[in-house]
Amino acid sequence: MLTILVRLCIWIGSLFLRFFDYLLFPIFELIFLLRNFVSDFIFIGIKKLGRSIWYSLKKSNQKPQPIFSLSYYLFFYRVKYFTLGFLLAFLLFLVQQVFLFINNLPSINLLESDRSAVSTHIYDRNGKLLYEIFREQNRTPVKLSKLPKYVTQATISIEDKDFYKHSGVSFFSGILRAIKDTILRKKLQGGSTITQQLVKSALLTPERTLERKIKEIILALLVERRYTKDQILEMYLNQVPYGGTAWGIEEASKLYFGKSAYQLSLSEAALLAGLPQAPSLYSPFTNPQAAKNRQLEVLESMYKAKYIDLKTLTKAKKHTFKL
Repeated sequence: MLTILVRLCIWIGSLFLRFFDYLLFPIFELIFLLRNFVSDFIFIGIKKLGRSIWYSLKKSNQKPQPIFSLSYYLFFYRVKYFTLGFLLAFLLFLVQQVFLFINNLPSINLLESDRSAVSTHIYDRNGKLLYEIFREQNRTPVKLSKLPKYVTQATISIEDKDFYKHSGVSFFSGILRAIKDTILRKKLQGGSTITQQLVKSALLTPERTLERKIKEIILALLVERRYTKDQILEMYLNQVPYGGTAWGIEEASKLYFGKSAYQLSLSEAALLAGLPQAPSLYSPFTNPQAAKNRQLEVLESMYKAKYIDLKTLTKAKKHTFKL
């Protein structure tokens, strides 16, 4: 099998060079002659060159040495056929694999709210909610424009402070910050942007593999080209899990505070913004102290990003929750 592959590569290379052989051969011969001449002129000297000419005249009855030696012939004719044939075959294989890889990516159209699974709400004649029907994900979409400004600011400050600056993937600031926090501060951090987290949550599986990461990066770049930043942020807030069956900030707000996301306070928005990274770990139901510490971290990040002033920060830190 290996012999067949080697011969196939040699055949492809020879076929590719057959059209250029008449052009390449004189060039190789000229380069070889110039190389010998320059080498003799510089490194051997004029005196030795004269002796070589005299010696060649004296030995004129001997059979002249061919310009191309056997090793030179093998290198430029056999090896080059195999090398170029192998490279061409590898290039064709690579193009095919890239095409199949991109062709198998999920469609980013699935991110649109009307294509995502949402809960069904049944109300009485007075507008009171009677039943909420869903399968695995309890989700109710909200409009970004109707949310308090600090809801989005809390999410951006803790998850992706350069959200409005990058193009979907933050190769330097996000990844380097994650490495720094993980190694120096002994605190596990992710390097994904909000766009990448949206793609991972809505279109991909949670497995941690190189293939999944490459898909995530490609899809994040495609999403940034199609949607505006506000559209991406709205889809993110409606898509990511906040713990249990609550998917999206509207159902999370109802689950933890019994109110709509439109009515969240600053301290409540900060607590919810800290949940998507690890909903089980920071759940205020099972680990209230960790939830409080995470909320304080979000508030500090908002202060550093200049979304809130010191007075607002101090007031929000003193707020107690009624879950």
